[in-house]
Amino acid sequence: MQGVVNTFSNQTLPTKISGWSLVVFLLFAVGCSQPDVGSDVQGKVTFDGQPLDGGVILFNPLNADLPPIRANIQPDGAYQLKAEPAEYKVIVKWYEKQSGDIQAEDPRYHEPKLLTPKKYASLQTTPLQFKVAKEKEVIDLDL
Repeated sequence: MQGVVNTFSNQTLPTKISGWSLVVFLLFAVGCSQPDVGSDVQGKVTFDGQPLDGGVILFNPLNADLPPIRANIQPDGAYQLKAEPAEYKVIVKWYEKQSGDIQAEDPRYHEPKLLTPKKYASLQTTPLQFKVAKEKEVIDLDL
């Protein structure tokens, strides 16, 4: 198949498009934090008995060959992710909400305050450690 010649690089357009498509595909594949296979992990995150209304949960494998897995915590405290069977240290971060119209350069902007205890926000201090072993795991966290 003959393509249209790109006058800037002397390459045919179909060659250039397929090259970019491959780059985009690889970036997307590498950037995904959830594996296609593994165990379905779900649960609820509560703090002082109340569900978190947002935030993130990160499952960090003790096996350095596996990638960390991140999931958003829903307004009812629920989260859901896929994880390879392994042992994980878990980080939970929940910040105060700010008005959506305030940008970092706005003088009213301030760093959001961490609402969960600091010990849950770091791999070095989190006491949360779990083993994912089954096809479906329910891991509820009460901070």
